[in-house]
Amino acid sequence: MAYRNRLAQLDTEIAELEAAHQPRRAQERRAERDWLLAELASATGLTSATGLASATGLASATGLAPATGAGGRPRTSGGSEERARTAVGKAIRRAVDRVAIADPVIGGELRATVRTGLRCSYDPD
Repeated sequence: MAYRNRLAQLDTEIAELEAAHQPRRAQERRAERDWLLAELASATGLTSATGLASATGLASATGLAPATGAGGRPRTSGGSEERARTAVGKAIRRAVDRVAIADPVIGGELRATVRTGLRCSYDPD
């Protein structure tokens, strides 16, 4: 969270320096801010500083556009159905993994016969 605080601090400093008619120092702060956003974008795998600002909750403070994903397409969050489906699939896989630790034969059978996805099923045939 230190990066979020530093970005907010830089935005404040830039605004103050511009109000005080100190464009050179304001530009130095902008360069630091741009560098920090680029480093964070690189470290988190976001494609741009714009996406990072949105993901860190700084889009409104920075005036940047919403996050973008691969190829510059807008990121969409899954609906509640998608999140529930994903959670159920993970829970089933964790349960099968625990069974496989206790009994590798049964765990292998479950891995081969339990399917998750849009619908979950057990098909022993």
